[in-house]
Amino acid sequence: MFYLVAIAQIILLSLTSILLIRLYRLSQSGKLNKDSTAVAMGFTDILTDVLPPIVGGKREGVRPKKAHNQTSNISLPQKTINSSNRIDGFAKAQIFAGLQMLDLKQKGVCLKKHKSDWLIHSIVAYFHGAAAQIVHYFDCSDEDREDILAFLITRNLNLPFDEASKLTSQKYLSLEEDFDNILASGKAAAKIWLEKRSVPAKNSLFSSINEYGFII
Repeated sequence: MFYLVAIAQIILLSLTSILLIRLYRLSQSGKLNKDSTAVAMGFTDILTDVLPPIVGGKREGVRPKKAHNQTSNISLPQKTINSSNRIDGFAKAQIFAGLQMLDLKQKGVCLKKHKSDWLIHSIVAYFHGAAAQIVHYFDCSDEDREDILAFLITRNLNLPFDEASKLTSQKYLSLEEDFDNILASGKAAAKIWLEKRSVPAKNSLFSSINEYGFII
């Protein structure tokens, strides 16, 4: 293939030289006109464009045409992670949870006295819903949701981090009881609180868990 390319280049150079010599003689004799120049230049272009591809040569300086379906290497902008959103999420989640735990205490529910798995899991389910809504509101990540939920559990229920991390799994809660209604109530309460800074009595933590007979 290399020899074919070399021969093609020699032929091309020879033909181009002959054309240039012919054009020079015509210009000296005064017989050169625009039509002759156009034909000669057009023929040279044909040799340059067609001959090398036929023999497998690669033309230098010729930019290949871009295919219509060719993908670009331009990287798309990625979503920016805003650390202030995470901080706001943590702060608002703790304020919301603290208010609900205070209301629970004022209603006569003492965790030291009534502490049991069903009560702890009910509160955690409520926090699940609230954390999901707050994370959505502040456009945080799933990892932020787990961190916020673990923080609420350890801070408000005085549980060790290992146990709190286990309770962050919604699947773990469903193994013992169906807390879907309490979770939905916590989500609705957080949504209203973020907008109005108040929670309807029917959506409070106390009402949500007492509705199912969990409070004695």
